[in-house]
Amino acid sequence: MENVNSQAGVSKGLIAELESLGQSVSYKPGEFVLREGESGKGIYVLRSGIARVSMASLEGKTLQLRELQPGSFIGLSSTLSCDHCCYTVEATAAAEFTFVPAEAAQELLRSRPDLCLQVIQHLGQEMSSLCHERTLLNIRVRPVQMET
Repeated sequence: MENVNSQAGVSKGLIAELESLGQSVSYKPGEFVLREGESGKGIYVLRSGIARVSMASLEGKTLQLRELQPGSFIGLSSTLSCDHCCYTVEATAAAEFTFVPAEAAQELLRSRPDLCLQVIQHLGQEMSSLCHERTLLNIRVRPVQMET
């Protein structure tokens, strides 16, 4: 499982602003933070502990995508797009997150164009990572058959 720190390339200023708007929420090992298919409720910044990101395959198997470490955040794309979450996040150890409701996060970004640029850069990196992961999953889950 890949260890991805979603904060890479994002300034501590954005994280600090998000944390100042949020509230602390704790999860025990095995508890779900987000479930695949849920609507985007907000952004979660992992403050302590470890959480695992997974996704269901077409065959119904659970595929482990990445492990989050403190400083990582999740829920950004589904919060901004008002769409559903495309992965599940489960605490693998006691974990504490700062939860920023979608409305507060959206208002912050409307009022701070400098932070919007950082978010756009982050989302670009996230999309690149997801495309890479999807390619790897397709190779492992659904091998391409060549016609002869």
